[in-house]
Amino acid sequence: MTQTHIFAVENLNCAACVRRLEAAVRAQDTVHDAEVNLATSQITLQVQGALSPVLAGMASAGYPARTQSVSVRITGASCGSCVARVEGYAADVPGVVSATFSLATETLQLEVIDTFEAQALRDAFGKTSYQIEGDLDGQEAADDPLDGLRRRAVLAAALTVPVVVLEMGGHLVPAFRALLVTTFGQTPLWLVQALLTSLVLAGPGRGLFVSGLRGLWHRAPDMNALVALGAGAAYLYSLTALLAPALLPAGAVHVYFEAAAVITTLILVGRWLEGRARAQARDAIGALLALQPPQAEVIQGDSTEMRPVAHLTLGTHVRLRPGMAVPVDGEVVAGCSDVDEALLTGEPAPVPKAPGDKVVGGSVNGTGTLDVRVTAVGRDTVLARIAAQVEAAQSG
Repeated sequence: MTQTHIFAVENLNCAACVRRLEAAVRAQDTVHDAEVNLATSQITLQVQGALSPVLAGMASAGYPARTQSVSVRITGASCGSCVARVEGYAADVPGVVSATFSLATETLQLEVIDTFEAQALRDAFGKTSYQIEGDLDGQEAADDPLDGLRRRAVLAAALTVPVVVLEMGGHLVPAFRALLVTTFGQTPLWLVQALLTSLVLAGPGRGLFVSGLRGLWHRAPDMNALVALGAGAAYLYSLTALLAPALLPAGAVHVYFEAAAVITTLILVGRWLEGRARAQARDAIGALLALQPPQAEVIQGDSTEMRPVAHLTLGTHVRLRPGMAVPVDGEVVAGCSDVDEALLTGEPAPVPKAPGDKVVGGSVNGTGTLDVRVTAVGRDTVLARIAAQVEAAQSG
């Protein structure tokens, strides 16, 4: 059976990365189709069979799936063979990249991608002698990637500005160059430029060079390889002119430290601006999904209980109190009320709802109370489909 998987990918920087990643995954027999979205750094896969080999191939190609850590308490395990079984059951759940179980703490630590669903894990363990206790605890990466991009860009710019001033300032104002050379001497000025440029390349620019040289080594150059060659050539030539000028022809002893530093800094600033644009696209989609409340009041006989929306299943009955947001798509089975569906229609006037009428997740109940039978959850809800269409439109 072919399944669709959509999840985020690391290290996507340009169109060449997109082509290389698509080629890498399409080379696998289990992949029927692959489409990479550079704007959102996501890949859409049509896979028949296990996803794990595909993820391994992506990682070996230099484009690993973006993951997050999830921990959950598992009870019922008592020995080493139980550990292996628990990890095996978890590893078979779609969206799980790796699973590690600690018998001492009864904690299962998972690395998962975007396609992971908590209910699928609960279903997998529901057929075993091991039980999931409590809620799953998702932990995002500690560092925001956008913050890291900004820090590297700012640091590179701060180190590059003095290099540019020392080297190019004299071309704009000859008297300034004469003053510097007379006061400090040419060689000390070049040494300062070499030190600052080395900090730029080895610090904030290190990732560009590591990725670029890795691509050259594997005969798969990308934009990072171009940066590494251009800035690296300028840097090495300048070091030669500074430390071993006798190796260069007469009249060719010049330094280009400012070129190496500026190229690296401009690329880092561009990556930061690109990342900020992507973050704005993600925020727009997140704002849509935020319309869905995190919990729903589930009807159980004569009583109700609050339950996370992620735990709702088809056919579950939920109660909508006055003013509550509709948690998921459903059909009214009891009660009458007016529901604000402006998120769909843009109309400010509430729509009357009675038994048999449909309600959409994210809309807002009016002054009445409604009992609703769940008809769609997760990616199948209208709100989730709208978010997917917005994402596709932004990509286009």
